[in-house]
Amino acid sequence: MYLENKPEFDRTAKFWVEQYATPKSDTSKEDAVGRVCEMGFDREKFLLDYDIFKCDNEELKNFELYYSNNGLINKDAVDPFIGKLVAIIADPNVTFDYSNQLKRLQNVDLKLFQVITNLFKNWNDLKIKDRTLLDNNYIDVMNLFMNDLKEWKRTNRFN
Repeated sequence: MYLENKPEFDRTAKFWVEQYATPKSDTSKEDAVGRVCEMGFDREKFLLDYDIFKCDNEELKNFELYYSNNGLINKDAVDPFIGKLVAIIADPNVTFDYSNQLKRLQNVDLKLFQVITNLFKNWNDLKIKDRTLLDNNYIDVMNLFMNDLKEWKRTNRFN
């Protein structure tokens, strides 16, 4: 998309930054700690991780240099790419601005970026209360994710 339609690429990048890199609220650190502890996670481990920025320039440079070569995706780079993207999207520390990192990851593999961010969007849109039989459930969300991932894999070549 970047080469074929730069304005569309810029609109898409802006959307992803607004959707996933812009703080949604003034959630405090203590609110985040409380929510995580309610889910059964260790408070001290969470606090150690909370203040760590989840993606640095060196990691991004490595993705940009080694993720793909001559149209072949480095299969050993896919899991770290997904992990890094998930770590950024799921980071509860709203004081971190990941807009540049997200844009750079999007440039590395737009389709896989969309597969992962669509999973988060669909999961966030999942109704928990007042659901009807017509509403998606977690199985629908996971099936859609798996189908998107299979399509991404089908349309790429790997080394």
